Amino acid sequence: MIKDYGATLNGEKVGIKENAMLLINTDNVEDSCVQIAEKLYEATHVVLRESNKPWDYLCYCMLHGKDKSVIRDAAKNAIQITNAKSYMLLYSLENLKPGIVM
Repeated sequence: MIKDYGATLNGEKVGIKENAMLLINTDNVEDSCVQIAEKLYEATHVVLRESNKPWDYLCYCMLHGKDKSVIRDAAKNAIQITNAKSYMLLYSLENLKPGIVM
């Protein structure tokens, strides 16, 4: 499953200043990815990975917001929606594609 809108925009022009990858460890990974894709508006690129036993974070997505508090709130919402056992939130350090618009 991938929730990817297929378009690119200039996030800074629409107020997006922060981005983070959210990785979820949960018992029902398929349903968790569906729930995030359907209910979490801050999420894009929702991905369900195949199992690689040493790695338990099989559902991940990108979160976008005007500041880190928006990202943290979205992550908390995702944790609640998915009943995650654990998670990782990895903030972007640099915009590698600034100003790209399609």
